[in-house]
Amino acid sequence: MVSRNHNGTTMATNRRSSAAGNKPAAKTHKKIKAGVAQTAERRIRNARVEGSTPSASTTNAPHDKSHPSTPSGLKPKHERFVLEYLIDGNAGKAYTRAGYSAAAGSAHVNGHRLLKNAAIQRFLQQSQQKVAAKAELSIQMVVDRLRDIAFADPRELIEHYVGCCRHCWGEGFGYQRTAGEFNREYEKWAASGKGEFDQKGGIGFDPRKPPNPDCPDCAGAGHGRTVVKDTRHLSPGARALYAGIKQTKDGIDVKTNSQVDAAEKLMRHLGGYEKDKEPVVPLVDAVREFVKGLHQSGAGRLPIAPQRKAAP
Repeated sequence: MVSRNHNGTTMATNRRSSAAGNKPAAKTHKKIKAGVAQTAERRIRNARVEGSTPSASTTNAPHDKSHPSTPSGLKPKHERFVLEYLIDGNAGKAYTRAGYSAAAGSAHVNGHRLLKNAAIQRFLQQSQQKVAAKAELSIQMVVDRLRDIAFADPRELIEHYVGCCRHCWGEGFGYQRTAGEFNREYEKWAASGKGEFDQKGGIGFDPRKPPNPDCPDCAGAGHGRTVVKDTRHLSPGARALYAGIKQTKDGIDVKTNSQVDAAEKLMRHLGGYEKDKEPVVPLVDAVREFVKGLHQSGAGRLPIAPQRKAAP
């Protein structure tokens, strides 16, 4: 009993003495942990002010999977900052719109600090190049469309044909039928059984034939007809010129974009105007003559700009 009690007492005493001896070490360990935690917290706070999140290697913290990198390699907020900056070039406003919280006056400072980041600068330059390429492409597309409108042939949309009349090529200048008309009228005559069938000017009428200058019925002028083209099969220029169709009580009204306006806008883009904003005369005359030629060739009515009077 005594031995067990003695041993037990001795063992208890040893444990108390060992715990007492470890107290200084425990206090030192707690101080070290507190120091590490404060250092990590300070780094995180500083990183937030700079607009970035410290890496796991600098904070001894696990990787934050809630903020994965974007395809650009930047963190989502960094990429958003660049995209916002491209809108107006204001670093402070872009910093705020990207979702960062900043005290009054610090957004501008923090935004410019982000712009000094090498990765952000690379992404910004790449994005600016893409924007410039898109802008250049958009301008070229507008120029191409203006060119198509200005130099399109309106006859691709609508034409006025003049062909022979019914008497131009008939026998003895008589009324000429098509083969189908002749057969139908002959069948009616045969069914009626009345009199003799009138051959008139025979068969073979084709409205595509030219007028006969010796025709006593039309005096060589022929008969005209207006043909609206199938808009499903237009060239790029005709598609650009075409602005729609309106059905009226008098027929079909084909709408077109102004070729003169398109030509004038092209001249401005190509530098065809002098400093005083008056058009360079040779270029204006060339465009006017081109459009006038289309007008006179039967392409339809076009708005011809009046001649400008020379300055005194």
